[in-house]
Amino acid sequence: MSVSDKPPDINPSQWEAICHEGSHLLIVAGPGTGKTHTLTCRIAHFVDRLKDSQRVLAITFTYKAAQEMRERLRRRCPEKEDRLWVGTFHGFCLQFLRDHSFLSHLPLDFTIAGSAEIEGLGKRLWPQKTPTQRQEILEAISRWKASYGEKDLPVDVSAYNHLLRDQALLDFDDLLYETHRLLKAQSQPLTQTQASYPFVFVDEYQDINGIQHALLKALVGPGVFLTAIGDPHQSIYSFRGADPRFFESFLDDFPGAAIRYLNENYRSAANLLEASKQIMALRNSSPVPELVARIYTEGHLTVYEAPTDKAEAEYVVHTIEKLIAGTTFFSHDSKRVESHRLSDYSFGDIAVFYRLKVQAELFKEALGRSGIPYHVTGEKPLLEEPGIYEVVMLLRLAQDLSVPSERVERLSETFGEGIHLPAVLLNLKEKLKTLNLVEALEFFLESSAGQHFILDDARRKENLQRLKDLASSSQGSVEVFDHLFLQQPEDSLEGRVEKVSLMTLHASKGLEFPVVLIVGCEENLLPLKRPGLKTDQEEERRLFYVGITRAKQRLYLTWAKRRRLFGQKYENSPSSFLTDIAEKLKVYEQNRHPSSLRKKGQEEQLSLFFGEDPEKGLRI
Repeated sequence: MSVSDKPPDINPSQWEAICHEGSHLLIVAGPGTGKTHTLTCRIAHFVDRLKDSQRVLAITFTYKAAQEMRERLRRRCPEKEDRLWVGTFHGFCLQFLRDHSFLSHLPLDFTIAGSAEIEGLGKRLWPQKTPTQRQEILEAISRWKASYGEKDLPVDVSAYNHLLRDQALLDFDDLLYETHRLLKAQSQPLTQTQASYPFVFVDEYQDINGIQHALLKALVGPGVFLTAIGDPHQSIYSFRGADPRFFESFLDDFPGAAIRYLNENYRSAANLLEASKQIMALRNSSPVPELVARIYTEGHLTVYEAPTDKAEAEYVVHTIEKLIAGTTFFSHDSKRVESHRLSDYSFGDIAVFYRLKVQAELFKEALGRSGIPYHVTGEKPLLEEPGIYEVVMLLRLAQDLSVPSERVERLSETFGEGIHLPAVLLNLKEKLKTLNLVEALEFFLESSAGQHFILDDARRKENLQRLKDLASSSQGSVEVFDHLFLQQPEDSLEGRVEKVSLMTLHASKGLEFPVVLIVGCEENLLPLKRPGLKTDQEEERRLFYVGITRAKQRLYLTWAKRRRLFGQKYENSPSSFLTDIAEKLKVYEQNRHPSSLRKKGQEEQLSLFFGEDPEKGLRI
């Protein structure tokens, strides 16, 4: 393609990256630079170069990101949809193992273990250990598999894998580990896969771990071209085994590779972008060009010091009410907002980020009390919501006549008394001969056993409706089960809804909002430093950078002088990250409350703003 062919919605740097041919390519793309747009256009550019039976392989890190990319590609090249495979590393490996299970040592009818099953296996293996100790062992096993350990199997890994296979199970990490193991042991599936996928694309390359790196090195053989895109400044998943050094070694790992840069930011107002650059200044060990603002508005960066964590939560509520022109009669009556002001933002435009999940509780309470709708993102996948795991396992067992009896016994314990599971399973197995998954689910829920399971539990009922919706929009039970067992916490983000979003900084990656409030900007919390907890302080900096670069127009950075966390009281100082931002970019909002509130009977409200001891039993 020539420069004259360039569409108007693509800038010259993006176009150069889209059209590059003849070698592997690393695209360094900062936040807001049109990363997904560029990658999607490049995939569409190469799909026309495929020969018969060949496909493009595009890998993302979450199911939701894969859905978005698949939809973009469907709009851009609808006639080529069958020539594209778009999904996660785990999704690709699951399909690979199923396609080649006859060549592996794995059970032919393997399924993916859920968290409850893994917890049960841990109890059987290490009955003398505490739940915390068992969890630590399981996390160590996961890290070993994710790091691509080629040395001899540790004893715990060997015993755990043996028990998994006895139950015809693979865990989440096994999908990648066993795929790589098969590729190394058998030349035929490797050669076949390389021939099938001559173009491989990987999003968020800074987030890959050891086993993912090893898989790519195996898949990208002679005649296969790899395109990777990402930003080393946004490498924040070391707890999952991600290693940004793989990004830095790309040119050595894939000889002859070229590198291109995207640095025009179309997201953040100018001073917010400048603040983010100052956070990363002098720490640029990777080849990341300085971002250039293409949004020609100034933006607002506000810093607020709260006397207590409860006051901080009240400030967030107060700020949201100002931004949307008030949500309650109290807001107008108290002059917290001006009743004649038109709304600048909606609830869906606003997000609150925090470092630790436990911080969410105060904000959920304060927002709920004020009538502000909110959604907590990244708490848990649907499979771990109340009622879902039991019903999914019931349906899965009903479809599999060869399930070991002890798995039925364990599920019976999960359902509890009042449900005779063997009889329920027999009924479901008979019904599944003529019913699809949705109909089978409805059959169970309408049965006496299903009614007993739900009782008056509104949460279970709501979750099971979500399961029905998922099953209704899927091609079959295999797709539903795969979706549920491959979900990451980040996939729990709802689509565009008119609710304030609450989430950890980790969960915010890949998102953007007109208004962002980052709370808890305190030393020892952000950056996180806790006794017995190993944290990378430069990764904490990158995490803060990710949070800042989600904001489009307004950014609020708040901290509390006093906070109760994990049952302990803390006296805090502001985060050192705040001092890295030039004073000229910051506006300090004063710790005060409208005088109209200063009347008898509102002492509890005042205490939040004037720093009285939050431990005196005051309810807010």
